Amino acid sequence: MSGPIAEASTAMTAIDAVGDDDAQQAVDMWTELADAFGEISESVTNAEVKSAAAQVHTDISAVRDSLQKIYIDGDMSAEALSEFTDVNTAWSESYTALLELCTP
Repeated sequence: MSGPIAEASTAMTAIDAVGDDDAQQAVDMWTELADAFGEISESVTNAEVKSAAAQVHTDISAVRDSLQKIYIDGDMSAEALSEFTDVNTAWSESYTALLELCTP
């Protein structure tokens, strides 16, 4: 898992570098990150790690969808912004849990 986790970390750093300058590029990068965690969750044999990686995949996909809604579709409603906050918290928690499982 150290290789895929390192790749994910690099991808997250690249996403941060995009910032607000290119919303579609940021959404595309979150899609790539979600896809990577989907592949990780499908290839892992340890049931606990597989479940944790699947949850990260789900949560990162939700972040991507929320970004799409706000920055591409222009939905700046309180509901959309609240959802964005919630999904960011969820993916941060699930990613932290996965890291804890994979750290000796």
